[in-house]
Amino acid sequence: MSYALVFTDQYTRRSARFFKRHPALRQQYLKTLQLPEANP
Repeated sequence: MSYALVFTDQYTRRSARFFKRHPALRQQYLKTLQLPEANP
């Protein structure tokens, strides 16, 4: 069984603003979000 994270509209807007301010953290954040999907 594969799991997927569900993002709300508010979360998407906040993350877009966060990544505009901190573009260098995008790859590290992506890896962090992939961990719970792979091993909940």
